[in-house]
Amino acid sequence: MSGDPRERETWPALRDFFPAYQKFWRLHIVPLRSRGGIHLRSGLPQPLERMAMNHYTCYVALAEAFRVGSSDPEEAEPTYVQLQRAAENGIAVIQSFRAISRECTGREVSIQADVLQGIMKRLKSYRNFVHESVIGTKRHSESGKILVPKPDMMTCHATWSSMRVVKEADLVPLQQQFWNDFMALCTALQSCWTQMIALSNGLAKSRRYRQMQEVGTDYAPTPYPTSFPGARSSVQ
Repeated sequence: MSGDPRERETWPALRDFFPAYQKFWRLHIVPLRSRGGIHLRSGLPQPLERMAMNHYTCYVALAEAFRVGSSDPEEAEPTYVQLQRAAENGIAVIQSFRAISRECTGREVSIQADVLQGIMKRLKSYRNFVHESVIGTKRHSESGKILVPKPDMMTCHATWSSMRVVKEADLVPLQQQFWNDFMALCTALQSCWTQMIALSNGLAKSRRYRQMQEVGTDYAPTPYPTSFPGARSSVQ
């Protein structure tokens, strides 16, 4: 993947979890880039730029969740913040794709995103509960590992005070629950992205869409200066 440094660095670890990200990126994001660079062109149609922004943010959040969650975290919130962020931006990509397809083809496209919507809502609720590690989580009496409520126990232990008397049988190690949620989210994202890729053939035939992809002027970021006028070197 010839993306930015973060994408190139993390892609080898994430490619098997979310392979459709790259194909969608090639179809819909690469055509928006400035010639000879990785930056989006200036003056892009807002729906396309929004889709590109959410697409990238979804991936970056997923990569950060993977980095934090795979290291046996001591706190739940940093991991679940990123999982929730990835899910929310994933939904935003789907919404943009639907709107762009409607504008360019005059037809509504069907993308089955109910599973992803459900995961997003559950992650939000779960994150709101475990964000305060002192009272939203427990530490295993023998292993010392951080424990969190099993998702199906959230209806019983939906208050922090109930965690004072919860049985360890109703809890699960944080890293184990992270992997369950990470895999569920990746599977849902992969399913939705695969559907959008299949629908992209029709969108690519739209003259309106091709015109939208060509709008904008190349952007070349100003490099940071290596020296400043009038500055004196500290090296003698």
